[in-house]
Amino acid sequence: MNYDITQQSIDAMTILSKTARVEQAEIASVLGQILPAIFTHATQNGIAMTGPPIVRYHAWGPGMVTLEGGIPVVEGATGADGIEYVRIEPCTAAVAIHTGPYDGLGDAHAAIERYVHENGLQVAGAPFEVYLTDPGEVPNPEEWKTRVCWPIKA
Repeated sequence: MNYDITQQSIDAMTILSKTARVEQAEIASVLGQILPAIFTHATQNGIAMTGPPIVRYHAWGPGMVTLEGGIPVVEGATGADGIEYVRIEPCTAAVAIHTGPYDGLGDAHAAIERYVHENGLQVAGAPFEVYLTDPGEVPNPEEWKTRVCWPIKA
């Protein structure tokens, strides 16, 4: 798949999140537990959500991944039961929009990694994905849109 990669300013955001170290094959399953738990926590505590779910990848190894699943919320929210309140600083990022099932997201990451290398850029933080489409509202995976962002030094 070809991706139109651009450099964009990403605003600061605050998220409620939970971090896990998992095998690559378990990513979808673990996120399927983490994100609903955060949504439930926010809903039960009257915390306003301000954007779609995100996942940051803090470490990616040959078998294991350290990921942080989160939901943007208003400033000052509180976490509990392993759910943390985290501020993500503003940044410039190399960004691509992936259309299709989540199992194709690796192609978008690879395209951005090539773009960063070919343009002499430096990665400046954990890559992250923003899930723009709610699969509950759009059941066809071919129509799902995910923004893939790699923070870079400006």
